[in-house]
Amino acid sequence: MSFTSKSYPMPFTRLELCILSVVEGELTVLLGKREEEPAKGLWAMPGGVLRIDLDKTLEEAAQRVSEERIDVRLPYLKQQCAVGGAGRDPRAPWSLSVVYRALIPGDNFSPKAGKRLTNLRWTPVKEASQDTGLAFDHQFLIAASVKDLRGEVEAMDLPFDYFPREFTLG
Repeated sequence: MSFTSKSYPMPFTRLELCILSVVEGELTVLLGKREEEPAKGLWAMPGGVLRIDLDKTLEEAAQRVSEERIDVRLPYLKQQCAVGGAGRDPRAPWSLSVVYRALIPGDNFSPKAGKRLTNLRWTPVKEASQDTGLAFDHQFLIAASVKDLRGEVEAMDLPFDYFPREFTLG
């Protein structure tokens, strides 16, 4: 019996990072200003392409993208969701994004704009999840991440070392 290989077009595969923190008492998301097309000049979650020559796992890919885009490895990284479809990204007829979420304490976190980003800023999630001016479909990905994070907070399903030794639970 012989095996015949068929060639199928592959989706354009990206990793997107929804990095959340509490800044001045408000839940915020880290956004980067895109340096190149598509969506040049728009704000977006840091992200990058899956590289089969560099990435052994999706989590390794997410950490590589984090190091390239914001010069930091992310603690508490959690796979949020995968979204895909035609027309999501103009660079390919079909694209897939694997979204990772990280909740980080803002006081010991010093990201720097890296590869393909000109600037970084913390944006209140209330604004970001409703901002139709964000690149791609990132406002929906942020809204989904925030919804899931709020469910985890309600269930007290957070890493214990995220909190300071003493804290108030509201």
